Amino acid sequence: MSFDLNCSNCGAPSGPSVGVCPYCKTIATKNSKGKPENPTITAIRKAYSEGNIAKALQLASQAEHSKDQMYANVRFAVLYAKILLETEAPSSKLRGFLSQAVLANPEAPELSEWLELAIAKSQLVKGLEDLGESSLKNILRRSPRNGHAGFVLGAHFFWEEKSVRTALPYLEIAARECPNFLRALACLASAYTEIGAIPQAKALLKKCITLETNQNMKTFFKSQHDRL
Repeated sequence: MSFDLNCSNCGAPSGPSVGVCPYCKTIATKNSKGKPENPTITAIRKAYSEGNIAKALQLASQAEHSKDQMYANVRFAVLYAKILLETEAPSSKLRGFLSQAVLANPEAPELSEWLELAIAKSQLVKGLEDLGESSLKNILRRSPRNGHAGFVLGAHFFWEEKSVRTALPYLEIAARECPNFLRALACLASAYTEIGAIPQAKALLKKCITLETNQNMKTFFKSQHDRL
């Protein structure tokens, strides 16, 4: 049995009759009137769940600038936040949008956590145990399956701190919980390459080739794969 709505947390297309998403374990509910999801959100979620992040961003940006005040819709706000982070939107854009969404939905804990994540991302600096790092670790203690927090922290350890071993568990959370998050997969592939885990790196690069829509980047991932 399926719900009319996708999981608001991870985007899974349906859930069991008991009401718990089988992927992220979030309790799945219909809206207060039991109506199907907004068609615009459904279209965005479909593109996102298929790994077509460029289309998802285009549709979400159009929805944001419509007259429908979509920021007030929690499902849209969480989904758009994921898309903005995955497409490397400026931190100021992500924080600004989430601040607006939280004001419209002050009792939505997932939005508050996303705003916390966005603020922590902007607080990361080179050097261990900074404020951003501590905040992201706190998020992951509360929500150990938050793949986006895992990516932000893991990518920071990998690229800024040059600490592959420290980065690995966080990047693995990101790849496991966000299986179509291209940057997370690519970063984890690089980390696996660094430690000599070649079969794992090649498997991730193959998926990057499949997900990537930019031909130059597709060629780059293929060259990385063939080089291993």
